[in-house]
Amino acid sequence: MSTTTELTDTPWSTIEPSNSWKIFDLGELWAYRELLFFLTWRDVRVRYKQAVLGMGWVVLQPLLMTIVFTIFLGVVIRVPSDNIPYPLFAYSGLLLWTFFAGAISNSGNSLVGNAHLITKVYFHACSSRLLQSWPG
Repeated sequence: MSTTTELTDTPWSTIEPSNSWKIFDLGELWAYRELLFFLTWRDVRVRYKQAVLGMGWVVLQPLLMTIVFTIFLGVVIRVPSDNIPYPLFAYSGLLLWTFFAGAISNSGNSLVGNAHLITKVYFHACSSRLLQSWPG
């Protein structure tokens, strides 16, 4: 009996802080890639499950914004686009801005939203921020 008591009292692994200020530890993210994949897939399913348009909303939203920007900025105000078709010019800017703004706003709330997960399992904090920036 004493051997089982000794085995349960000793930790299996020790989690220690790193000595560097690395933002991303790619090896650690790679080790938890399956967890990151399944949590991302869960968020995508939950986000678009009850939407009428489903995943089509991801494409439709920037296209509708492109139409609005093209009408108001391209036709009414006539913002120059350096001989690039204005819908393409607006769509490329909106695509990058939408991803950037969504990633920043979602990653700020990800640690609070996933607090129940982070406290239960060893889960790298960067994984949580990456998780929130991918689906949106």
